[in-house]
Amino acid sequence: MAVVEQLGTWILMCLADGVFGTRSVNLFFSMSPEQFYEIDSLKAKLMDNDDILFYWSMLTASWEEGVADKILTMIVDLWITIRGFSLANVVSCHGVKWKVVEGVLEDWRCAPQYGAHILWGNDADELQRTPIDYWKLSFPLQLLPDIVTWTTASLPAGCAKATEEEILAVFGILYFLTRTSEGRRDLWSTEDGLFPAPQFGERYSLPRPRNRFEVLLRCLSFCPPSEAKGNDKWAPVRRLIDGFNERRVQKIYPGWQLCIDESVSSWRGKDGDFCCDGMPHVTCIDRKPKGVGCEIKNCAVADTKVMLQLEIQEGAEIMCTREYVADYKLAGTAQVLRLTKPWHGSGRAISADSAFASVTTALACRKHGLHFTGLVKTAMKFYPKGYMDEVEFAELGDDITLTTTVDGHNIMAHAWGDKVRKCFVSTHSTTIPGRPSNKRRWREVLDEDGEEIGQSEVFNKTVKRNKVVETYFDAASIIDINNHMRQGGVALETAWQTQSWASRVISKILGIIETDAYLLYKNFHPGGSKISHSDFTESVAKGLLIRRIPGASTSNSESLPHDIVPLSSLTYYNKNSPYAAATYANRLCTICTNTFVGFVLTHPREVLLQCAV
Repeated sequence: MAVVEQLGTWILMCLADGVFGTRSVNLFFSMSPEQFYEIDSLKAKLMDNDDILFYWSMLTASWEEGVADKILTMIVDLWITIRGFSLANVVSCHGVKWKVVEGVLEDWRCAPQYGAHILWGNDADELQRTPIDYWKLSFPLQLLPDIVTWTTASLPAGCAKATEEEILAVFGILYFLTRTSEGRRDLWSTEDGLFPAPQFGERYSLPRPRNRFEVLLRCLSFCPPSEAKGNDKWAPVRRLIDGFNERRVQKIYPGWQLCIDESVSSWRGKDGDFCCDGMPHVTCIDRKPKGVGCEIKNCAVADTKVMLQLEIQEGAEIMCTREYVADYKLAGTAQVLRLTKPWHGSGRAISADSAFASVTTALACRKHGLHFTGLVKTAMKFYPKGYMDEVEFAELGDDITLTTTVDGHNIMAHAWGDKVRKCFVSTHSTTIPGRPSNKRRWREVLDEDGEEIGQSEVFNKTVKRNKVVETYFDAASIIDINNHMRQGGVALETAWQTQSWASRVISKILGIIETDAYLLYKNFHPGGSKISHSDFTESVAKGLLIRRIPGASTSNSESLPHDIVPLSSLTYYNKNSPYAAATYANRLCTICTNTFVGFVLTHPREVLLQCAV
């Protein structure tokens, strides 16, 4: 502590006399670029100054041999870093030397810019695919048999075993809840009010509808019951997350650009820090409208906005033990590498905000065969932000670029003069002029004398920008858009009222699955642009309630035997019912694809919404 106090006193004396400030600056300007990089030359120049040598000698008189030299080296390096000093267009920051350049005209990423596509595994005509096919592509169907087994094991004694069709029907009912203002208990009402009763049970002919649905929903499990009570507090949702990630790697070939960001599953219930059955870790993010709950880091495809990988944030103590943390010491860097691990070595470009962006992240991505562009705010180690903040811009859209090479990898530091200056770190793209930023703004209308007349108008404010800024912002909001579509569209987390934290997280993932299915349908189906999100959700819900057995053929009527039941024999198609038979007569059988004129009776107690001739 004595040495630190003496050093602090010496620095104050130097600053007070203007010695270390003014005279040291003059020394910098008198040195050549080669001398600038030599710490020993700089120290020698400083010691040539009588005033500095006098103070330094007084300070180091009682120090052990070698300590004074080490301390002086640290001071000089720290001073250079803090000042972000530049000489001959060179900036030194924590030992990394950046060169000011007029621009980067050649993209360091040589691979082509390709789009995403779906790996269906068959050559079926895209026109024949339906919304339910896209949902099944997004849902981890490989888990369905296990979900049935785990749910059955969780059912009360005496209950019939769950089936795959019932589990899919539960998902369908949950999606239907998002398209109606009725509570889930009111869906089976048969009494008409101001509007016709939903008559959900009759319409979809579900066996023992409400009670059975409530039991299945309460016991719906995504892990073995014994595992849910084990040491892994996140076990109730971990297999679903892992299955989701595995399914996306198998079925979606992402485009050249990926986005990393976070989303939150809102939770106002029990906290695991205070209750044994509460959410194991609750995160609070002030900037989000519903920022209290389970934080999930996401990786998504930029061109389709589809989620690729999810990672639950389980708390700092646990996350510090995850892969890549020990290698890079930065949580954001490790998260980027984990979320993009299936595509290491592919040359894809990653875009991420300030929670992940740093020079360390950019360099780590290059070492794993990826490129990176990110917005730097707080992770400033090795980054010349101090120098870039001091550069004055004449107008909005002006910029400055610095480059460096670390371990053979080129890295760019770029500052763009928006209303708030934005600093980027990137390993690809260029600084040639890009598409301008168009911002919608309001302004007061003025008369000829410049006075306000009480009216306002909309105008577009255009700010010039280059390719590296354009590339970042084209992908930066992808996950936010996906979140808004889910929360403003399917909104399953709001429709499924629950006091179980696991059910809340499951509802979020089911919402992501449905939203991604819609985005895939919209991007790849020939008629995808003609369907709204709400219509797509209803179509998926009806497809799940029809309860087609997964993998069953739709072209071979012999694969599933079924008998014809006249429509007139069912209450649903009774003439006195508000839902007349003629309204629903023109449909296709989900088994044999023929136009149906009756229902299929597959079980004495079950009448399914299927028929054939």
